[in-house]
Amino acid sequence: WRAQQGLMITGLVGLLVSMLVAYVVAIGLSRPIQHLAEAAHAMRGGDLARRTGIDRGDELGQLGRAFDEMAASLQQHVEEVQRLAVTDPLTGLYNRRRFGDELRRELRRAKRFRDGLCLLFIDIDHFKRVNDDHGHDVGDEVLVALAELLRDSVRNVDVPCRLGGEEFAVILPATTLGEATAVADRIRETVEATPVAGKGLKITISAGVSAFPADGDDDEVLLK
Repeated sequence: WRAQQGLMITGLVGLLVSMLVAYVVAIGLSRPIQHLAEAAHAMRGGDLARRTGIDRGDELGQLGRAFDEMAASLQQHVEEVQRLAVTDPLTGLYNRRRFGDELRRELRRAKRFRDGLCLLFIDIDHFKRVNDDHGHDVGDEVLVALAELLRDSVRNVDVPCRLGGEEFAVILPATTLGEATAVADRIRETVEATPVAGKGLKITISAGVSAFPADGDDDEVLLK
């Protein structure tokens, strides 16, 4: 009877130990799989920065690292596509689509905080003549040079954009009409005094200034 009792106790202990080992192994396998499934679900929902965080030396670790590398590559690709969708490919400035979004956003902020907002509209004078006399490659150099000059002439909070062709715009948050006019004059004078393109070509620009709310409280009205 005592021998049978000892065998039963030994069997029960062995069973408990086996169950404990099986539980630990199951937890060790299920948690990485759960993390992988959660990361995949988050990415499907738009969270491209989500990673599994699996750091193991077995096959599950290899799978987790491969997933994280794929997710990082996908995030980088999507961000690049999004950047190209709102960026002018020649000058690197925001394009007309992003300009509209930024102007509407700044208008909402100005209305909310009752702050000033101004808009510069810039046009290169006789740009067709530049293309006709010097070629379109020189015309592109002029556009790139003007874009760089605009970046250097405005604050970090200002938003220079290329609307298309030889037309540019600059959104000036928290700016009065007098301040915006001074900015426009400074840009105009700098452009006139600065040779552009490889042939030392000089150009001039014309600039218009509108102010919120004096000239309108709508993005289309301000641009017109």
